[in-house]
Amino acid sequence: MVSSHSLIAIVDDEEPIRRALVRLLRSAGLSGIAYASADEFLSALPQLRCRCVVLDVHMPGTSGIELQQRLANLWPRLPVIMVTGQHSAQAEAQVREHQPLAYLHKPLDAEQLLGAIRSTAP
Repeated sequence: MVSSHSLIAIVDDEEPIRRALVRLLRSAGLSGIAYASADEFLSALPQLRCRCVVLDVHMPGTSGIELQQRLANLWPRLPVIMVTGQHSAQAEAQVREHQPLAYLHKPLDAEQLLGAIRSTAP
């Protein structure tokens, strides 16, 4: 069981993005754990005690928007940072319904992402 309060979960279907974000977090002194799908993350979530989730909007299967909605209902205090490489006004409106900590566009600005994560400090 992973029990660090500083753990950042990354949910993105693109492996290079997951790897890059874990490296970025490590370079900032943070711990990251990456998941390739919403379902993989949801199955691990009961054992996790994460500080926040960095969640891709567009993924095959359960989308990031669907996962965000589930998290808002099941774990409403878990901060979510939504990221997208395919911005649309419709997707942004759906994302903003559940008040994400941030809504960021890919390619991600490292300082902007780290700033959003740091705002979740206990």
